Amino acid sequence: MQRARVLKHWPLLVIIGVFLLAKLFVAFLPQSLIWDEAVYIGMGKYILSQGQVGLWEQFRPPLLPLLPGVLWWLGLDPLFWSELLMLACSVGLIITTYLLGLQHSKRVAAIAATFLVATPIFFLYSSYLLKHVPAILLVTVAMLVPSSWAKGALSTLAALVRFPAGLALFFHKWRWQLFIAAGLVSIPFFFINYSVYKDYTGTSFDAMTRPLQLATEHQNNPWEFVQEKGLYYVLLFANQIPLLLLFLPLGIWLGWRTQTLRFFAAFAIYYHLIPNKQDRFVIEFLPFMCILAALGVAWYLKKVKYNRYVVGFLILTLVAPILFSVGTMGWRMQERPEMDFFMYFADHPPKGAVLAANPMPAAYADVLFIPYYFYADEEPAILNEWERNKTVSHATWSSNAFPCADKECEERTNKLYKHISKGKKVYSETYPGKRGDVTYEIFEY
Repeated sequence: MQRARVLKHWPLLVIIGVFLLAKLFVAFLPQSLIWDEAVYIGMGKYILSQGQVGLWEQFRPPLLPLLPGVLWWLGLDPLFWSELLMLACSVGLIITTYLLGLQHSKRVAAIAATFLVATPIFFLYSSYLLKHVPAILLVTVAMLVPSSWAKGALSTLAALVRFPAGLALFFHKWRWQLFIAAGLVSIPFFFINYSVYKDYTGTSFDAMTRPLQLATEHQNNPWEFVQEKGLYYVLLFANQIPLLLLFLPLGIWLGWRTQTLRFFAAFAIYYHLIPNKQDRFVIEFLPFMCILAALGVAWYLKKVKYNRYVVGFLILTLVAPILFSVGTMGWRMQERPEMDFFMYFADHPPKGAVLAANPMPAAYADVLFIPYYFYADEEPAILNEWERNKTVSHATWSSNAFPCADKECEERTNKLYKHISKGKKVYSETYPGKRGDVTYEIFEY
């Protein structure tokens, strides 16, 4: 009986099968971490080693770093196993998107899940160690469960994975159980913040909310500021999967009173308004967008009565994004050339802590890294106050770590480099980057 119920949803099984089959092409290729992934692995090590190795960034939510931290503590490779777990979360998001679509019809569910898998951005980031997929998975599960207690708990856990996901808490139907559950789940977070930051902040409230306050500032990250503003995400979808944009207005009209539209509007408006815009942010409203567009497609197909030319056109417009998704595999066809820099401290264990202008080595070496990026000053501005008296044996320099928009900032950065470069240079290489060449250097003191 259970098997028959599962087979009843064979379109979902086919979609997941195609998705996993496509992912097999990259599963065993060399891994190539990005900045944020290295930070989460470093933070995980920091938590599980009680600050002896790894690194700590105060504005990051704490829940996701626990995952690679536990894997590392168990002696497993956090790079490999984290990728598999993120892939499992992506499959989970495909399932929850299908189930949310099923609230409208089986046809809408199948089209929505297909849209999600066919979107190149989702395919590319579906196995990255990033917060977007697990956070929005928790949000979609919260939308599916009937209990207000569970909705509040899951939405709060989503916020502890990625702070903006906490918006979901305000778009469920308001019940007192919802907010009590949210308060109970968030108590440990505020208590730990108070214990860690109370000696470095002016008030107890500042200590409890320090990561939130710093994350709010990071919304204006100048390194990711774009000029297109409101058109950024529109142009992104127009370039990658225009069929979503084509049917979205019709879907919004058809789904005007649905919770799907509420959640889509909440996340889409938020990411439209903040200056920090990145392509992967769309993952947080993409499932809702897919469901709404699927509503439009299903309605249109019903009106045209499955005209083979129309259906053929729709299929072709999905083939192109899928082929583009396959093209994104190229990012893992070979290891990044900077691997010598990333692996330096694994091959040359330092005697003390390392001042870090780039977090990438923290993923590969069990060493204490002290971040000083984000600030350009005449001397390193240590990010964590309690690490300012640590014995330092090395410092890394990355020419792209301090983005500047004016001459004063550039002068301060040059003075900072002069201070850092007083040590003995033991490594120096220049590599191509997406915004020009990037020089990595390591100095020993």
